[in-house]
Amino acid sequence: MALTFLFYCKAKEEAVPAEEVKAPIPTVNAFCHVEIPTTDFEKAKDFYSGLFNWKVTIMPEMNYASFETGAVPGGGFMKVEEMKPGMTNYILVEDIEATIAKAEELGGKLIHEKEEVPEMGWYALLADPDGNIFGIWKSMERKPEQGT
Repeated sequence: MALTFLFYCKAKEEAVPAEEVKAPIPTVNAFCHVEIPTTDFEKAKDFYSGLFNWKVTIMPEMNYASFETGAVPGGGFMKVEEMKPGMTNYILVEDIEATIAKAEELGGKLIHEKEEVPEMGWYALLADPDGNIFGIWKSMERKPEQGT
């Protein structure tokens, strides 16, 4: 399943295909994704799109909702049964296993093993020595689509 995201341009009052937006692309070792927990996708969508004009796409098949802010990073809403306030920020890395090993060497802790997000990439959750939890992300190489 390939996802195509649209960025919303307030000035033009129209949706613009992502490939036409000249937004900066996240670089390695920079924040690349923000994840906000929610118990109700529709409630989160109404709040954040109403407040900030974010484009929210609910993906029931993944039990997830993504959001685009018109800039980098974008993010998603993660469905939870019980709220524990806080957001998870993801840092783009070149090698998840090497980053996990280095974090542990520096006193960090692996919270969630490397896991694949189909057709998108891999992530893991770490904690720093103070217990602050953050994610690391490695994107999948994209194969050119047929006929392009």
